[in-house]
Amino acid sequence: MRRKEYPLVLASILVAILVFCFDNLMPLGVAGGVPYVLLVLLGIWFPKKRHILILATIATALTAIGYFTSPPGGIQWVVLSNRLLAVFAIWVTAILIIARKRETDQRLQNEFLLENHISHMPMAAITWDKDFCVNSWNPAAEKIFGYSFDEAKGLHAKN
Repeated sequence: MRRKEYPLVLASILVAILVFCFDNLMPLGVAGGVPYVLLVLLGIWFPKKRHILILATIATALTAIGYFTSPPGGIQWVVLSNRLLAVFAIWVTAILIIARKRETDQRLQNEFLLENHISHMPMAAITWDKDFCVNSWNPAAEKIFGYSFDEAKGLHAKN
């Protein structure tokens, strides 16, 4: 585990403890398992897919443990249905976070490849903002126009 992940792990432990305590204070008739989704949502800030799966597994286990340790109450089939729906919500959340991370990683990789191609192409590539001021340009544009990117950034297209 990397040093920058320690605060995330500590936050996960704290959220798990708080939600478990909340779950055990509520009678079984209340959907006490749903707040475990908060634990899975912390996976947004973890770097790897397996971290999200670990959080979802822990949340599922705590939902089951909460079922057996919470004070009695409610109709048994409703209580069990609530717990199963909570587990469903936990895993749907985990799958959505993993899909979002995969999509973001793919987009970043595509952006990197595009920037790499543009910076190595032999012709000038210039982008302007909505006011027609230079937003970016590649090394070929520097050679052709004789301005570095820092000098050209913000210049209007008419100049």
